[in-house]
Amino acid sequence: MSLGGAEAVGRVFTFLFTALVARVAGIEVLGYLSLAISLVAYISIAGDSGLNQDATRRLVAGADAKHVVQESVRVQVGAAVVATLIIVPITILVYGDPVWKYLLVLIPMSFAVAISTPYLLDSRRRIGTLAVSRLVLTLTVAAVGVILLFVGVSGIWLGLAYCAGYWASTFFVLRMSRSPIRHALKPMGMPRLRSRLAVIRTLGVTGILLHVFVSLPVLAAGLVSTSALANIGLVTRVWFLVSAPAAMAGSVLIPLMVEERGRSRTLPLCLLAFLVGLIGALGLSVISSPLMRLLFGEEAVSAAIPLSIFVLALPFMAVAAVLSARLIAVHREFWIAAGYSISAVTFLGIILMPFWIADAMLISTAWVASYAVLMAILGFATLRTRARSFALSRNGKFSKGFEADEESAIGVPHEELGRGK
Repeated sequence: MSLGGAEAVGRVFTFLFTALVARVAGIEVLGYLSLAISLVAYISIAGDSGLNQDATRRLVAGADAKHVVQESVRVQVGAAVVATLIIVPITILVYGDPVWKYLLVLIPMSFAVAISTPYLLDSRRRIGTLAVSRLVLTLTVAAVGVILLFVGVSGIWLGLAYCAGYWASTFFVLRMSRSPIRHALKPMGMPRLRSRLAVIRTLGVTGILLHVFVSLPVLAAGLVSTSALANIGLVTRVWFLVSAPAAMAGSVLIPLMVEERGRSRTLPLCLLAFLVGLIGALGLSVISSPLMRLLFGEEAVSAAIPLSIFVLALPFMAVAAVLSARLIAVHREFWIAAGYSISAVTFLGIILMPFWIADAMLISTAWVASYAVLMAILGFATLRTRARSFALSRNGKFSKGFEADEESAIGVPHEELGRGK
């Protein structure tokens, strides 16, 4: 079983659960739950801190598993504690009641991420077991969630389904990897801790930056109104499902783009991605009203127009996924981070313009514009690296028999982006 297949199946089960929440508990509850999940994800990302990716590389290089687990888990739990102490007060001050209550119920799932050790399985190439762990997570969330709804539990306590899923997945990983988790409790010198903290300053910050961008619609809607939050909560649930192919494209395209032969297909792949994304976006826009009614009930029809706008970002996202894979393959991750930063600023700039009336439709429009900007920036970066490579090859910078690819032309590679959990 591939990770991509497990991820796709997991998204479907998660989506079905959220659709059931909207029908049984109401779209307002789903909106609050979506906002709280976006906020708690910052703690989860801090609990990962890029150390899972770093641990995988160290284990492949021959590092002792006991030391890797000791250092990674210790720093990850500490980072999750610090992030919790920051995110909870901010949530109380900015969003107030009841969002902070939803957040508190969800916090335990972040610590499940912090003590999980998927890198032990990853370094041993036990991809099938990792895929099963993803299924354990999503199936547990769906099963516990359905039970909670069946017995009449609603509101903030529905977050317990997500906590149950993450902890079930963590216990499965710890069991299957025979993780020496007890070593995390043993004393450890500061020099070893400092080396892991350096990883947080690179991979960890990058992960947070990416999440800032993808969580902007829900975060902004939570500040606008309850109705906007409910509508954007529904829209992002649909987006989470339909954007899955583009989101998972990197795992397929990055190995292809490592070779010059694969990179030569960038333009045809971008055109194909744009065409498929455009057809999908237009199709979803046309059927948005009956689709929302079918999936979430009559109450969700108000989200149809925001959805019809929101999904127009699909062609831009699809092209951005192809370009990101190419840039990662040639170690130009800086441009990806820069692209997400500028796109986030674009989103906020549109939302904060004083002559607009902030609502779900404006948030959807800002989302489409920000993805268009992201695609443009990544396209510029790709053309720039190709032009530089071509110029250096024309000037005879490459010795005979040495492949003139972008990575060699540019110089020392940077840390890879987005290849963690």
